[in-house]
Order: sequence, then structure tokens, then C-alpha cells
Amino acid sequence: MDILHIIAFEKLMGVNSVCELTFCLQVSIMQIASENRAFIFDLIKLYEDEPNALDNCFRHILCSSNTLKLGYNLQCDLHQLSHSYGDLECFRSYELLLDIEKLFKEQNGGLSGLAKKILGAGLNKTRRNSNWEQRPLSQNQKEYAALDAAVLVHIFHHVHGQPHSGGKDEQYQVEWKSHIVSWMSNTR
Repeated sequence: MDILHIIAFEKLMGVNSVCELTFCLQVSIMQIASENRAFIFDLIKLYEDEPNALDNCFRHILCSSNTLKLGYNLQCDLHQLSHSYGDLECFRSYELLLDIEKLFKEQNGGLSGLAKKILGAGLNKTRRNSNWEQRPLSQNQKEYAALDAAVLVHIFHHVHGQPHSGGKDEQYQVEWKSHIVSWMSNTR
């Protein structure tokens, strides 16, 4: 299954990354989720085994002008990714990035708090506190990672007025288009 072929048809994706909480010397994994799928990329292994393929794959994903990428403090994640994998170009440019965190003035509890406020259920952040550099990842880690990216899509649908289930919640209708950002690095 060619990941780029699958993702190419997605108009909306949640994007998140995870690194070891103590030092965050290197981002361990990156998660991408659509409405129906979640992908977890082992960045450490991919960088070690296939750095060119990793660079090409994420350049296509992050610079796609057809897909809105949702994140929570995603520009910080991209900075950490660029620092972790400095010789790759893929984390230095992006197009159509929407940071969900910037849409809301209240920032209690991070992404989990926002999910609880908007969707009625937060994320179990105790799973976040584990060794993300140890392989293989546990089932709990995989589930957490997938949900961490997928919840962004569900929050967006809710605030965009296209709720997953139920009716529109006017309380959370927000203007979001002006928050979309793009950045093209000139280091090529």
C-alpha cells in the first residue's frame, strides 16, 4: 500500500508528533490521521533506514496544497522535527497548516482539555508518559498516538459546522480560514 497514494485523496488530516518527555532530543514518531485512518510513522527507524524516502514522503504530505493539515501547537512540533532531523528538508516547509490551538482563547489542559470541552471526552494523557523510543511500541502507545492525531479531525468537524454526529453546536462555530499558514523554506 503506497501511503502517498492513500493520503493524496484526503482533504483533511490531523498531524501530531511524540518525543520522549524528559529531554525530547529526537522526535520518535509522527502520526497522521484522516476521518477513517491513522498512520503512525517510526521516524527513528525510517530516518536510520530510508532517510530519502522519509524526506520525500513528508515533503509531499506537508507541502500538499490539496490537504488541510490540522495540528495542536504544530509549528512547535515542526520546529522539533526540523531540529531532530536537521538534514531533511521535509520539516522546513509546509502548506495549509491550521493550528487548532490558535482558534481558542481558553487553553486549559492542552489538546485533551480542548477535546473534552468540544467533544465531551478528553484524551487519556497517562499513556503519553511512556518510553516512545523503545520498540516495539505497546498497543496502548499505538492507540494513544492514533487518537492524538484523529481527535484533531473530529474537533475541526465540530467547530467547522460539519459534526460527526448530532447537530451543529453554535457555541463552537469559529472563524478558522484566517488561521491557515504556509511556509516555504528557501534552502533547497
